[in-house]
Amino acid sequence: MLTLKDFTFDPNRPFANDPLKREDIANNLTRLIEKTPGPAVLTLSASWGQGKTTFGKQWRSHLNNQGFQTYWFNAWAEDFTSDPLSAFMGELLSQVDAASESSTDGPSRAKKLLLKSSRFIKDLALASPSILVAHATKSIVQLPTDDDIDNETDPEATALSKVIGAYVSQRLEAQQNAKGALESFKHTLREFVDASSDGKPVVIFIDELDRCRPTFAIELIEVIKHFFSVEGIIFVLAVDRQQIAHAAASLLGFPIENAEGYLRRFIDLNFDLPQPSLDKYSDFLRPHLPNPLADGSLRSMYRNLALVSQARGLSLREFRAASLRTSIGQAVYGNLLWQYACAIAVGVFFEAWKPGVFSRAAAEMDCEQLLEILDLSSTEEVERASSKLMDFTRWMFGEKTGRTEQQPFADFYDSGSAVQTVLALVEFTRGFADEE
Repeated sequence: MLTLKDFTFDPNRPFANDPLKREDIANNLTRLIEKTPGPAVLTLSASWGQGKTTFGKQWRSHLNNQGFQTYWFNAWAEDFTSDPLSAFMGELLSQVDAASESSTDGPSRAKKLLLKSSRFIKDLALASPSILVAHATKSIVQLPTDDDIDNETDPEATALSKVIGAYVSQRLEAQQNAKGALESFKHTLREFVDASSDGKPVVIFIDELDRCRPTFAIELIEVIKHFFSVEGIIFVLAVDRQQIAHAAASLLGFPIENAEGYLRRFIDLNFDLPQPSLDKYSDFLRPHLPNPLADGSLRSMYRNLALVSQARGLSLREFRAASLRTSIGQAVYGNLLWQYACAIAVGVFFEAWKPGVFSRAAAEMDCEQLLEILDLSSTEEVERASSKLMDFTRWMFGEKTGRTEQQPFADFYDSGSAVQTVLALVEFTRGFADEE
């Protein structure tokens, strides 16, 4: 599969060539957490494909350069397990261990303290109800009635009484052990923070949480709040907050507004990443495409498509995928006339804005229906770009717009064969995708 390379950056200068110009956001967030002693949970919220992960990694490098100790946990990579606490601690230990191995001073105090804290996980896990009841009662064929239980001499009532008594005793013991383990765990974590941070908070990034199973995602958020609520630790969750709310609603059976209220118990601050400028991003992206769309007319059309895509709410990832498909169409068919090249771009982006709409319109040669469905004229903030797209589309479909002297498109006006050619190219590029 032909794809674009991921955006890379120099960890020592993470925002030096940032196409989205987000360094000011990182600076302001850094000042915020410098003044936040923790514990705290902050969300970086944006919808799918808006660059949360990339910004999180850039900000993490920025924090490292400022002397912060940071860690990164990809929740999606651990989603297969049923124990978020153990998965999280395992990854944290792995990263601390890697840092310790690269040090010339031998095993660090931070590593030793984190290893010490991990010893309490077993008792912490026992604080949750398990399959004890099912295990303890699996041999009981028929549960006694109320009369049987009142009759102390009934053997089944006596057996059930022993089972319940043993379960309650085990649960009380487990609860007491868990309370002690939690206190010891947090005490050791505080020592870990002191040994790691040099007076700055430890910052732990949690990524891809909104892609996880609802049970894993919500349990991990609860683990963070209940077990890691320690002064000096700040969690940053890169999520689509609406997706997490829907996960909580489906898991807990809440209406969505109640699920949002439930999540507020665990999240202290919410920050919505601003919508990125697709116009600026297109300038960065264009030279990295398989065919850089360098022709003057095509370059101008690409910018118009970027402006309208912004108004229509296309995500970075969706815009990137449409750009890749457009570029592939140009690359495969070589030195196309600029009219055909622009027509491919228009068709690909129309499909990105509303899947299937260009294919239907091309099949019926109905330009006005296409423009009515897309409603390009409603995007006042990009009125000039919309007007140029509407004019070009009408011309492409054979309507007289004062440009009929352009002979390369003469066959549009007779049989529509050129539109069908463009449609075939658009359909071909549909087989390519820009995936993670």
